[in-house]
Amino acid sequence: MSENQWDKVVEKLDTSKENTWKMYAVDNIHIAWPVLLRKIKGKLKKDSKILDYGCGTGGFCNKLAKEGYISLGIDSSNGMIKLAKNNSTKNSNFLFGDEKALKNLNEKF
Repeated sequence: MSENQWDKVVEKLDTSKENTWKMYAVDNIHIAWPVLLRKIKGKLKKDSKILDYGCGTGGFCNKLAKEGYISLGIDSSNGMIKLAKNNSTKNSNFLFGDEKALKNLNEKF
């Protein structure tokens, strides 16, 4: 597979290092994630399956797993998925693919 544009910035978007500020992911971690988590906690039971399409390095999937949800992250960057798998936690799974991969999933989220 050829490298896509996201593969070039994998390390800059690595959210797995908790004590490191990643300037490219700060808005996600400190603004978007808390808002999304509040919405999810109000509507979904623990152990619910959540799909993160465009999951990048998997940080949000791992956050969801720590909160008790089961997550599947899909991304079209091999580099992002490789890093996501290396940093995955229990209840986080990752899949390389694009919208075609979404269509082939036989799961409900």
